[in-house]
Amino acid sequence: VSYGLEEGVDYQAYNVQSRGEFGIDFSITVEEAEYTIQLPVPGVHNVYNALAAVATGVELGVPMRNLLEGISHFSPAKMRLNIVRARDMIIINDAYNASPKSMNAALDVLLELESARKIAVLGDMLELGSWSKRAHMETGIQVAGKKPDMLVTVGEEAANIVKGAIEAGFSPSRTAVLQSNQQAIEHLREILRPGDAVLVKGSRGMKMEEIVQALTEE
Repeated sequence: VSYGLEEGVDYQAYNVQSRGEFGIDFSITVEEAEYTIQLPVPGVHNVYNALAAVATGVELGVPMRNLLEGISHFSPAKMRLNIVRARDMIIINDAYNASPKSMNAALDVLLELESARKIAVLGDMLELGSWSKRAHMETGIQVAGKKPDMLVTVGEEAANIVKGAIEAGFSPSRTAVLQSNQQAIEHLREILRPGDAVLVKGSRGMKMEEIVQALTEE
């Protein structure tokens, strides 16, 4: 059983519409009936997750009304793309873990939000072994292509994200390379303004929820 956004799959999402921080909607046809699925979480990657759930449910005989109801009440796990508002800012807490693919998806969510500025705060992606430098550099290239307003990195490996971004044309003046969460907190306190959207993401070992906590408790 296949699913996706392209033609020819068994379960295809179409008419995908982002509602920014409030979620994403899409249509699907099942047994010649069209349904609109309302996801309460943002990100095109979550469309794939919902499609997997629909495909599994339908194949196992779960009524579509039950699937629609369940998906509409989905809530992500703690520190997985949790969106909070604090000090007139939008903060995406995605500090649970990080990989190149999830970094890319989280950056897409940041860009979907309606905000004055979009600031990516990215930490080390750990346990990548000999691929680590290349993976961080490639993430930097992705950042340059997506063009957030500012890029802040935390950790030794994450410094390569900035390096990759600059080599891909991102302005050095819009970057900051920091070594600890405390440095990031102090830097963000200096530069953040009401109306900003901030993505905070890194591997579990980086404990970047400390940054989110500091920003939301002020």
